[in-house]
Amino acid sequence: MNLGGGRGIGLAGMRERVEAVGGSIQVTSGSEKGVQVHAWIPVEESR
Repeated sequence: MNLGGGRGIGLAGMRERVEAVGGSIQVTSGSEKGVQVHAWIPVEESR
């Protein structure tokens, strides 16, 4: 299965986009559990 072939910017691009909107990102990796990506993005309440 080809998941991008190394042509993208991957996690660095995700981090850049999340931080650009004032959010934060956490990436954790387990030896047998794969990778988890958590992103927190602030949302304004509508008036």
